[in-house]
Amino acid sequence: MIDGRFGSDHIWYLNALLYVLVIAFIFRKIGIFKVLYYISPVLLICGFVIECFSQQLFGANFSAEASYCYYRNFLTVGIPYFCIGSLLRRFNLERIIKYRFTILFLSVILLCVSFVEFRVELHFSLCTNGEFFIVTPFYSIGIFLFFYSAFAYKEPNEMFSIIALIGERYVVWIYLFHFPIIALIRVLFSYCGLQYVNLFVLSLLTLLLSLLVSAGVDGIIRSVKHRR
Repeated sequence: MIDGRFGSDHIWYLNALLYVLVIAFIFRKIGIFKVLYYISPVLLICGFVIECFSQQLFGANFSAEASYCYYRNFLTVGIPYFCIGSLLRRFNLERIIKYRFTILFLSVILLCVSFVEFRVELHFSLCTNGEFFIVTPFYSIGIFLFFYSAFAYKEPNEMFSIIALIGERYVVWIYLFHFPIIALIRVLFSYCGLQYVNLFVLSLLTLLLSLLVSAGVDGIIRSVKHRR
């Protein structure tokens, strides 16, 4: 809860994901889940138009108002990216192994294009927060495909096993706990008379403490389930 709004700041994903899962569940239950695939490009385009041209079209800059969390986070971002993940899961990703470096190169090019797009949007006062770009879905898919193809089909070693364990068992807990841990670290630093926290140090401490807390919580839950 930030500024009186649940899921604002960078944990907006929590309530957005809840909305998306409810919508996906309902569409699957009534047998029209594939409709989400077809409307996803439309939702992405609508999100871009609202984000960049709301002032010209509606006389209000929606991207600068708190109300954007009610439409953008789950409707014009959450559903399309959820559908992208669903489609990738259905795709035979082994086919793209030999093209992974080409995919990475194109993704990096698109990432650079997004910086140009950001500057263009700022220059023409189209977007105040720089969070919505046309090329984002494409380079996101490309980067995911590169790393998946680079590591998914290799023989697992000890390092891969540890990373896989963290990703499988603790990633959700880390996401849930990292924000209050950031706030706690800032309070502790302030209490010790340190007003400035180096962002690299803050990120590293947040990751380590989030991982420790996540492992503890996960261990307690597993212990309780085992006793039952």
